[in-house]
Amino acid sequence: MDNIRHLMKEYKDLEAHAHCVFPMLKPSKALDGSQEFDQIQKDLAESFLAAAERLEENLCDLVSRGILTCGLTARARSAEFEKIGFMINVAPDHLLDHMVGLYVCLTVLYIGYFKIIGRPNYMLIGVVIPTSYVGAILTAFWLKRWKWARREGDNLPIAGYVLSAVTAFGFASLTSFSLGVLTAYGVVESWNIFKSRTWPWSLMSAFVTALVAYLIDQKERPGMRWRETVAVALGCALWSIPVLYLIHDACGCTSPPYWRVMIVSALTGSLIGFFVPTWRRRPLTTVSWYERFKVVVTTRTDQESGVVATIDVFPPQVPGVPGQRAEQLPSVEAISTDDAIAEAVRSARTWINARQQPG
Repeated sequence: MDNIRHLMKEYKDLEAHAHCVFPMLKPSKALDGSQEFDQIQKDLAESFLAAAERLEENLCDLVSRGILTCGLTARARSAEFEKIGFMINVAPDHLLDHMVGLYVCLTVLYIGYFKIIGRPNYMLIGVVIPTSYVGAILTAFWLKRWKWARREGDNLPIAGYVLSAVTAFGFASLTSFSLGVLTAYGVVESWNIFKSRTWPWSLMSAFVTALVAYLIDQKERPGMRWRETVAVALGCALWSIPVLYLIHDACGCTSPPYWRVMIVSALTGSLIGFFVPTWRRRPLTTVSWYERFKVVVTTRTDQESGVVATIDVFPPQVPGVPGQRAEQLPSVEAISTDDAIAEAVRSARTWINARQQPG
């Protein structure tokens, strides 16, 4: 109770302070252009904003401590937080889980392949190669955090694609060098082997990174998944030809044969092309409840409009009555996903409030 009284007193003091400060912030003809008057206005405004932010912080602290203390279960606490406007139930993004699944599939593929052909240290090699590919894909995702690496309209971020490829080449090279060290070679010998024989394999990771970075910039269209599967599979198979040429030229050997590497590369590319771009473009769904209405917000990144959120509002469920169709509200656009979700939820709640008013 003491905290509540203190906050109420602080609010009343700030309200009285606002009545004094706001009239002084209005332009004055007599003192218009005076540097001293401008400085006074600036100091008054900063002082009031600091007091308001302090009050807001104390209020949030009181509310959060109260809910965490009184809410007996996580569901009860979540419901209370949602009532006061906090969005805490955004559907989790399973992209990381999907990537782990892809890594396991590629690991099984390469371990089985190297075991069949009788390659020494097939377990270790079968782990390192998928690590290079998955690391390359994550590099493409990571660079999309910056605006200059994302597509805007018809302008392709060529610099982003090139940097993705260079970064992936470096990561794959480090992985390959580490493989040499882990297979009982010394550091010097591992470096010599990498420099004279194995470095071209890093070009495969660089190619996959650049191609994935390009594909995830494309808009989702019907049948696009299969076209991307064929494109990445064919691209990896063809790209393995110059890679193998560089390896044969460097070591003067005839193994491995072209056809075998092309088949494995095509299979790897088909797995990446079928899953990765679609996973990355999959929309994020947020579900919330307001006045017994279910609000479903689906956000999708658009290269031209930023983040677009679609809104579906489901009416309250009535026992014995079949579920009614959702009401689709006009979409909203925002710069970020968080802003789009917040604006969509605000729009849905406004619509629900207007619908519940009598008349």
